[in-house]
Amino acid sequence: MVIKDDPTLMFTNAGMNQFKDIFLGNQPPVSRRIANSQKCLRVTGKHNDLEEVGHDTYHHTMFEMLGNWSFGDYFKKEAIEWGWEFLTRELGIPEDRLYVTVYEGDKDDGIPPDLESFEHWKNCCSDADRQIIFGSKKDTFWEMGDTGPCGPCSEIHADLRDAYERKGNVVKVMTAVEYERAYGKKFGERKETRTIRLTYAKPSNVVNAITSLKSDLGKIVADESTGTIIITDTPQSLNIILEAIKELDRPLETLVIDINYARFGDMKNYLNELITPGVGQIISDDRSGKVVVYDFPQRLARIKNLLQELDEQSRQVLITGEIIEVEIGDKFQSGIEWEKFKSRNLVFSFTLDLDNEEVTALFSPKTNEIEKGSESLEPTLEYAYMLLINRDEVGEADDELSQAI
Repeated sequence: MVIKDDPTLMFTNAGMNQFKDIFLGNQPPVSRRIANSQKCLRVTGKHNDLEEVGHDTYHHTMFEMLGNWSFGDYFKKEAIEWGWEFLTRELGIPEDRLYVTVYEGDKDDGIPPDLESFEHWKNCCSDADRQIIFGSKKDTFWEMGDTGPCGPCSEIHADLRDAYERKGNVVKVMTAVEYERAYGKKFGERKETRTIRLTYAKPSNVVNAITSLKSDLGKIVADESTGTIIITDTPQSLNIILEAIKELDRPLETLVIDINYARFGDMKNYLNELITPGVGQIISDDRSGKVVVYDFPQRLARIKNLLQELDEQSRQVLITGEIIEVEIGDKFQSGIEWEKFKSRNLVFSFTLDLDNEEVTALFSPKTNEIEKGSESLEPTLEYAYMLLINRDEVGEADDELSQAI
């Protein structure tokens, strides 16, 4: 168990130790197919499951690793088919006692799910929905260190428990409540698996939209590179999810709307309630006053109606007039800097000539608001010739002057 010519290891901790130089490209393999039996000591290395020793019947400090190695010869298809054949035909293990694991992928690391192995296992397992289990990086991704050989792995597990302990072969009499508590699902509730190849939508967007639809037993795996989603769930939940995917996997359209009066920030919360979650997008261009919406056609019609309604409600009127009189207190003289007044408790009176009709509005620099005018206005004193006022101050003006902000 002590490896010669390898100072990085004190003991052999894996069946692949003797092939390290082949994996690293330091030497060619002596054969394209190799079988080996290697005694190992589970005491060193990064991923040796040392913490699992003593908790079950199959993790031991010392063990013997049996291996079949292909160096540029056969690959996943043959390895899966031959492994299944050896266990079921040569050793005679009943197929219904076997389960297999497949790597589900990792978004953070940018690694897609192992769909190749998944498809090959489907051809072997008679009850693929029950026997194929997607596993996390911790359980189904093999690596010995931060660098070096690594990749997704697929394992075969044999359920050797007595019949009364095994799910699907219950001979022990129990109530429905006891069964649900013991096995985490309702009695008679089975799961099915479906593989969907999307045509238009991104898998990640679809997953975000349908995650809330799956049951507690369900699992969803997405592969961005192939546009594929794999769903395992109860038949009832699966049917609901499949119908939702049909609605989501359709071509999107773009709508461009001109906004004349409203501000996009004021409308954003209303629009977010209408766009399709995880799919629709809204972009605004304040310079041109345009709003671009990207979503399903039936959604765009509702969004367009809402935008037009909100824009009309925010209709603004700008009234320009000639200032004919400005009055300030006796303490101040003309020519003083206007900005200095904003920190004082003063009230300015502006009298404007609007189509030969004089209108007066008061401005308080301390509150920075029009006291007799529209709500929360901030007219710049340097441009006092432009002032917004209410219809009440204009009198019987036409509808163009009905609202000002």
